[in-house]
Amino acid sequence: MRRGEIVLAVLPFTDLSGQKHRPALIVSSDSRIGDDVLVAFVTSYHGQVVFSTEVLLLDSDADFSQTRLKRSSVIKAVLFWEKLEHCLSISCSKSISVCA
Repeated sequence: MRRGEIVLAVLPFTDLSGQKHRPALIVSSDSRIGDDVLVAFVTSYHGQVVFSTEVLLLDSDADFSQTRLKRSSVIKAVLFWEKLEHCLSISCSKSISVCA
């Protein structure tokens, strides 16, 4: 797993009543030690306000298909530590703008 990749993680519901597999963007350094990684949540975009701490990935973006996401999404700056299952990747052009 490398910085800038989108992975599938088991993440809790906001009320902590359960959990489910959700996409997350790895923001940890590639030189980390151990199995823990720092991720940013990825959630579906439904026309809501996108804050300056978030990144909008529109399905109309030229390289959106490289994300392997199903629909337009927002990367949220909410932090969560978890062991992850690798399943998706994001294009270099988006990862540079997200992780720079």
